[in-house]
Amino acid sequence: MTPVIDIEIPDRLQRLCAGAAILRGEGETLEAALRHMGRRHQILLQRVLDDSGGLRRDIELFVNNQSVRRTGGLSTPLSPGDIVAIVSRHER
Repeated sequence: MTPVIDIEIPDRLQRLCAGAAILRGEGETLEAALRHMGRRHQILLQRVLDDSGGLRRDIELFVNNQSVRRTGGLSTPLSPGDIVAIVSRHER
């Protein structure tokens, strides 16, 4: 069963997804879940991932409050019910 997770969207980026504060994603890894979300919100995905598919420097991602920079980056495995937070470094 593919994990279904919630993705928390920061205020600054909510305009890219019709004002939604939380979106759903599905995938075994963080990257898969982001790409699933990106099928409906392509512009938001482009603000999170760079042209080479890596995480943009001005974006931090957390899975269950742990920075993905310490848990495997975009390859971080997901479990059902995980919460992914997108944090713009400009909002800190």
